[in-house]
Amino acid sequence: MINPLIRMAKVLGKASSAAMVLAMTLSCSTTKAETEQRWLSFRCPDGRTVIARFEPQDDFVNMRFEDRDLRLPHVISGSGARYSDGKTTLWNKGDSVFVEVNDKIVVRDCMLEGKAQG
Repeated sequence: MINPLIRMAKVLGKASSAAMVLAMTLSCSTTKAETEQRWLSFRCPDGRTVIARFEPQDDFVNMRFEDRDLRLPHVISGSGARYSDGKTTLWNKGDSVFVEVNDKIVVRDCMLEGKAQG
């Protein structure tokens, strides 16, 4: 007959192993999801580029423009998607974006280029 304490230790050992495997699996899937998010490049008529990574799971866009990295929250818009921190605004509609800074459009008609960047 197996001592009840030994039996409990074996059960707990198996449970903690299962928990560890689950944690490792979830950790791997998070990493995969992060890698699947891609930066999109939008070429503007004046030659400048707006780079953006949309994060719909938390309603933000990460944006790179003119040597600045910004994280802008999604805000209500009548048409398209609008992200703004109150100073800088990125508008996205279809395959194009435009950027406003202090309520002035700084680039417009920036069109999505090729494939997403990793």
